[in-house]
Order: sequence, then structure tokens, then C-alpha cells
Amino acid sequence: MLIMVDQDSTLAAMLLRPGPLLALTSAQFKVENVEVEKVPRVYIRTSHDNVVKPKQQEAMINRWPPSNVYELDSDHSPFFSAPFLLFGFLVKAAISYVGCN
Repeated sequence: MLIMVDQDSTLAAMLLRPGPLLALTSAQFKVENVEVEKVPRVYIRTSHDNVVKPKQQEAMINRWPPSNVYELDSDHSPFFSAPFLLFGFLVKAAISYVGCN
């Protein structure tokens, strides 16, 4: 169960700012740019997201399939609601592509 305390909400309101919505909704890669396909991608699905619904997340995954999909028991802002789990997935993703010396 996810519980966000008042301090978390206050911190989030102070730190989060509206993003470049046009850039996010209209981003495209040119077909001739095959280099972009060489970049490994991961997707971290957030199971309690009320901003990007599960159906929308699945559509994004299907539209441009990543190398790995991780499921995070979190809302839209896992850096607030599940920072340690998010960090673990980011480390796991980095190690799987870069390796660990």
C-alpha cells in the first residue's frame, strides 16, 4: 500500500514543474536514423499511475518495444513514493547493459 504523507506532497509541489508537453507528445525519430535503434531501452511500468494509465503504458511499450520492462508498485512519481525500488531497477538496468567490473 502506498501512503504519501503531507510532507511528501509539499516537497513534490515545490520540486515538480510542468514539463514540455508538446515535446513529449510530438517527439518522433526519423525512419532513416537507424542509430537510435542501437540504444538499449528499458521501460519502468508504474502500476498505480493515475497520469499515464496502464493501457497507455502498454501502448507505449508496444509502439516502441524496449529491451526490458520492469514493473514498479508505484504511482506516477516513483522518485517520491518508491525511491529505493526505483534506484534498484535503475542499477539493474545499468548493470545489464554496461556490466559490472
